[in-house]
Amino acid sequence: MGINANRNGLVLAWAVVKSENEDSWRYFFKHLIRAIPEIEEEATIFISDRDKGLGAADNELGDGIIRAVCAYYLMDNFTTKFSRTLKPLFWSICRANSKARFKALIQELRQINELAAQYLLDAQPKL
Repeated sequence: MGINANRNGLVLAWAVVKSENEDSWRYFFKHLIRAIPEIEEEATIFISDRDKGLGAADNELGDGIIRAVCAYYLMDNFTTKFSRTLKPLFWSICRANSKARFKALIQELRQINELAAQYLLDAQPKL
């Protein structure tokens, strides 16, 4: 998906593959770059929901691509796995505006649910 000049979502590319795995993602990225070469030339952010094989295949995109995880997908998985009551704390952690604030909020979550805190730390917070 992309965003057009009117701030509307725009489908840039899609593929039908046998399954979500590293080979399928490599295939998709190779053809995406062939179809839209500007992706390698301009600042581009690739936001995903941490699909299987994606992390291993995203080197096909090159160094100019910034990888990010969609917080909404992460929140949905997080609250389904742990508890919907943790949703406000999840968003506070996502919106932490300093490392100190992030660490304090993770510690708060750790006191409530150690596994939930570790889940978020394992989800690569930089992304």
